[in-house]
Amino acid sequence: MSERICINLCTLFLSAALFSACSAATPNPAKPVIFEDIHYFATNPEASGSFFKKHFGARLMAHPGRPQEYVDFWALRSGEVPITISPIGPYKTTPPESTFWSSKEIIPPSADNNPYYGVYAVGIATSSMRETISRLTENGVELAPQNIRMPHQTDVHTKTFYGPDYNLFTLVERPNMRPGYAGFGVDHVHLLVRNKDETAKFYKDVFFAEELWSSHNSAALRIVDMLFILSEPEALSLDRNAVEERDYINKVRYGVGHIGWLSTNMQAFIDHVDSTNYEFGVRPTRFYLGGERTVYTLGLLLTPNVLSTEILQEDGRQSARTVFSDSSDLPPAPSPGLQYQLTPEEYGAKE
Repeated sequence: MSERICINLCTLFLSAALFSACSAATPNPAKPVIFEDIHYFATNPEASGSFFKKHFGARLMAHPGRPQEYVDFWALRSGEVPITISPIGPYKTTPPESTFWSSKEIIPPSADNNPYYGVYAVGIATSSMRETISRLTENGVELAPQNIRMPHQTDVHTKTFYGPDYNLFTLVERPNMRPGYAGFGVDHVHLLVRNKDETAKFYKDVFFAEELWSSHNSAALRIVDMLFILSEPEALSLDRNAVEERDYINKVRYGVGHIGWLSTNMQAFIDHVDSTNYEFGVRPTRFYLGGERTVYTLGLLLTPNVLSTEILQEDGRQSARTVFSDSSDLPPAPSPGLQYQLTPEEYGAKE
């Protein structure tokens, strides 16, 4: 009898373990698959791209389908988020009667501009801080007066410098990092936020963020495949009264205009967001360029700090970009017959 009970218990435990393992292995269809985009508005997109190519070995990635001539994708490392760069509009494809860009005040780039909520700095990983700083300064790259530290990794060496248009970047020494095309890669995104708890809740509820560390005014999150640091002004020794709100209606700055994630099941993501207390600013719909259908379906959400956050799905792609613009064997555009689960007209419909 005892032997039979033992056998039954072992069978029960094995079944439970197998069920647990299968459940853990089943991906969540609503969860984005990668961090897809850090998009900069630049005064001189060509010079900005050359900056990342010269100093960090960035490579220009190919456009899928019909190229969007006004934006470039620069990747520092295979399989990770590119830094995308475009001018401030209007673009050639902007309708002539549109006032979207012409009605806005454009803030000239300056190191003396007040900080504003959103992306404060982007981290770039290097295996050797000393060698990299020596080379950057020899080539005229300006170090910033403040040095942004990793609040949850105070023993990690960092050094902050100015990139194009006085945007802040922080070198992070990672001796055992996976090397990029020239030994570098995107390490993290540092957000300046009004309230770290409110912002963390948004990313947890909408993008399934995992909290790695938290203090009274900072937090570190793993959002899909990227490290995000949230800091309130005081955590960065900033005067809260001098930090400006983002104002997409009236102002546009040279800097990060939006960040974004890639989805492979847009309908599942839509259903997920609709089940939360958050709403889309622009519900996902097929993107048309100059009246022509592109391979993209995209939508926008605004974080509690009014940072534009894009969710994107692309016909035929389920991972990071892998094709370079100078490839001799560029793939053909996806077949028009390759569609998403819903037609463009059906996206955005909400009961």
